[in-house]
Amino acid sequence: MTSSVLDITLTPGDRGFATAFLTSLDSTTLSTSTQLLLTLPGATTGTVGGVPQRLKSMALTGTWKTLPSADDTKPSASLYDVPGPTQMERVAATIGLRIPARRVSITGLDMRGERVFAVPYRRNGSTISFDVNRNTQPFAASYRITVER
Repeated sequence: MTSSVLDITLTPGDRGFATAFLTSLDSTTLSTSTQLLLTLPGATTGTVGGVPQRLKSMALTGTWKTLPSADDTKPSASLYDVPGPTQMERVAATIGLRIPARRVSITGLDMRGERVFAVPYRRNGSTISFDVNRNTQPFAASYRITVER
């Protein structure tokens, strides 16, 4: 996915689909903001029998995916009536931000929005790039990006 400010390259082998939000936290445009929030929420499911629910191919072509019903009396399970804990899919990707910056700080956030770990980045001209949610990294659905111009 590419926009005027944000590029996202998903890791090969992922489902090939992701939702991403890049939000300015200081009420300016994305290209001039000094405080950004990147959110990459993966598919969210419940836990059944101690195991995270998984999408299963359905229908004749197998292209329709759903959460299978536990009792086979319904075509699919409810997303709202499952025991916890809630599970969120890890969206592994390389992020590119086309922003002029002298320095950047990128921090992975926990579910309460607290800063947990620093994320290293690479610079190529005016593009800052960094990896998120790789197998060797801690999981985070949100990242705080501080830009010094």
